[in-house]
Amino acid sequence: MRKDEYNLRDDAVSSTKSRLENYLDKVEELKKKKSWITDVERQDLIDRINETLTWLEEQVEKQKEVALDEDPAFRVADLDSKLKRVDALYQRLSNMPKPKDTKDGKKKKKKLPKNIKIENM
Repeated sequence: MRKDEYNLRDDAVSSTKSRLENYLDKVEELKKKKSWITDVERQDLIDRINETLTWLEEQVEKQKEVALDEDPAFRVADLDSKLKRVDALYQRLSNMPKPKDTKDGKKKKKKLPKNIKIENM
């Protein structure tokens, strides 16, 4: 298990960092394309991405102190679970539909059929 983790760790860390940076770029695209998503909602995603990046840096530093014959400070599966959380939050935001426009809050008047007169009602 340690050998497999050692062999996969460097690629997984670099891949995770690049994916998180891509999410930051995607947040900027959301700001341009989907203006109805609030700054608070986008900031939640940015905070989650930054937390994950910070956690990853801390884990990499801890791993440098761990000997090869000891259990790793983190596993590649941990990276996947952290990315899934970021991805779920991004998907929730990107799939958020545009709110319906109510045109100044006024409802449209229902039109009566042509053959019915108001006097007969």
